[in-house]
Amino acid sequence: MKAAGIIILLLMLSLSSAVLIESAGMSGFANDTVTAKCLEPDVKEIYLCSGDVVKTVSAVPGTGSTFLRPDGKNITCPDVAPSQMGAECMQLMVPNYCQLQMDCREFAAPMKPEENTTVVNDTAPSPVDDANKASSKPAAEPAKKSESGPPGVLKYNGEGESLLSYLAAFIAVLGIAAVGILFVLFRKSLAEEEA
Repeated sequence: MKAAGIIILLLMLSLSSAVLIESAGMSGFANDTVTAKCLEPDVKEIYLCSGDVVKTVSAVPGTGSTFLRPDGKNITCPDVAPSQMGAECMQLMVPNYCQLQMDCREFAAPMKPEENTTVVNDTAPSPVDDANKASSKPAAEPAKKSESGPPGVLKYNGEGESLLSYLAAFIAVLGIAAVGILFVLFRKSLAEEEA
């Protein structure tokens, strides 16, 4: 019986760890929505709420807040007293529902690259002889392009490249093994009762 208690404890620990790992990061919906809303000029603040709901606070006075849900439902809550709000807005405006405030400075608007951008050397050429003129650098050099892409876009490294993905797989295997051991112990206890 002592082994069964330990196995049940391991199973509960593995399942709770899997739930924590799954809920730790921002989903694709939340990431895309935050990126898009940070680039809009009429958005004052953005919060990430429970269930991957994104709350945007409008910069226009009196407009209120908009809650964007992953299922596509957008709920606009006016900036009024709680007694004049609807039930759905009251539920969404509960304290501690939206705890994580997003920093829009990370999602700054990308600069539009101009074609054939050149950096011109403004220094006047010094009087040199003809031999040195042939080996001198040209006055205009092409500008260096950034390889990182536009700011505010989070890159996905691929599945299995982070420690958490390996940990999630390990926890899943541990949970399956715990269920298998519990089944064997259950069958063994039934066999002992029949004998």
